[in-house]
Amino acid sequence: MMSTVSDLLTDSGIWNVELIKNCFLHIDAEAILRQPIGRAGQDFWAWDQKKTGVYSVRSAYGLLYMKRVEGAHDQQPSSSSCGFFLESFVEAGSPP
Repeated sequence: MMSTVSDLLTDSGIWNVELIKNCFLHIDAEAILRQPIGRAGQDFWAWDQKKTGVYSVRSAYGLLYMKRVEGAHDQQPSSSSCGFFLESFVEAGSPP
């Protein structure tokens, strides 16, 4: 069973074309095989909320804000949402 991209590579580090063509639809296999393999460096953790992949407290607050906004729209329609946003940030302990 495949669980990581490395399972689709041969021992020499190139795409295992036969395996990929046997496991995926033709269109998907062709898309996979067009992808360049790796970088010269090591793998690293990346924060998917930023294009750069770098975590910041600001981006985490942005994510929290968006989750709260989505939750607010699902739970309680309001004529003015500004008060709810302010309350959300105060509850989250954000600086003024």
